[in-house]
Amino acid sequence: MIDFEIPDEVNMVRDTVARFVEDKLLPLEREVGFIEEDIPLDTMRELRTQLRELGLLNLMAPVSQGGAGFGQRDMAVIHEAQARSLFGGNIWRGTGMPEMLKRFSKEQQEKFQAKADADDLFGCFCLTDPTSGSDPSSMVTSFVRDGDNYILNGRKIFISGAHMADYATIYAREVGTTRKEGINAFLVDTDQPGFTAKVIATMGRPTSTSTDACEVSLDDCIVPEQCRLTNEGSGGGSGWGSAQGTLAGIRFAMGARSVALSTRCLEMALEYSKHRVTFGETISNRQSVQNMMADSHIEISTTRLLTHYGAWKQDMGMDARQEISMLKVLATETLGNVVDRAIQIHGGMGITKELPLEKIYRNARVDRIVDGPNEVHRWVIARNLLKDGILP
Repeated sequence: MIDFEIPDEVNMVRDTVARFVEDKLLPLEREVGFIEEDIPLDTMRELRTQLRELGLLNLMAPVSQGGAGFGQRDMAVIHEAQARSLFGGNIWRGTGMPEMLKRFSKEQQEKFQAKADADDLFGCFCLTDPTSGSDPSSMVTSFVRDGDNYILNGRKIFISGAHMADYATIYAREVGTTRKEGINAFLVDTDQPGFTAKVIATMGRPTSTSTDACEVSLDDCIVPEQCRLTNEGSGGGSGWGSAQGTLAGIRFAMGARSVALSTRCLEMALEYSKHRVTFGETISNRQSVQNMMADSHIEISTTRLLTHYGAWKQDMGMDARQEISMLKVLATETLGNVVDRAIQIHGGMGITKELPLEKIYRNARVDRIVDGPNEVHRWVIARNLLKDGILP
């Protein structure tokens, strides 16, 4: 069964990350403010340089490629430390690369990892078509082979940071195939003719321009053969498996992020309740407030346990798809519930921009939609139960 002891090496990295967040990112929040200002890109790149010097980037990459070889459960610990800051996910952002590295050829791994390490490149993960939404297997973005190249056509929607990414992982279907069959992944240089990206204005989420939602257009975009990341004509759609592996990592990170931000909200509520006096006593003495804090603690602890359990199953090569869907629902709704209670406990102060609560609240609402709406994940969970029963 799962061993809840955290390895010493992971603890050391977590402590280093926690100090970085405390010394660098939390002061930056106060400097920038909790409203809509972005982190200046030069500041973000400077912070990433510091992270690289500390050895805190690309932790899931193989040791032979300069990484730490961490698994999903190791990263759940690290992500929780990172995500305590609203800026944490952006500074460490490298969407898709760690999981994709396992699917590159040795030559590709060396080439692209060297570029990422040396140039501090940003990437984006392009899966969702405008017409497919939560059913990416029905994507219409297509590719055809043309000699030693592939030609990509189609559109992608709600792609984080595509307008400033240096490379993109694009999922497309071979012309003439259906559903999961024929889906392949391609590494695309965003300077390539035929690739364009524009920002979509949305509520919440961005704490730097690197996470703005974008629409990507592919118009006869030519990709060389060596930039195909999955096996062409694999029948089962190796690109589909690649995408699911990446999404699994994203959702484990989402679970850890929920725990980190929910804990921060609960800590703020606890501290405020001890000092806020109404009708002659602190509000911490009121049972209604105590119930809210207890409910938040229960949900945070449950989310942390499910995050670690699902990540452990993934590391062990076990089928963690059910846990991943459960985590998507639980993590996003936990954060929404906890920050809502924290705002209620703070009263009028909770909805001001003097505190991060209102921004976390808006972001949490968005989280119930991105990476698959919670209703879809509930449907998946129930479908699996009806098919397989309750599994351990």
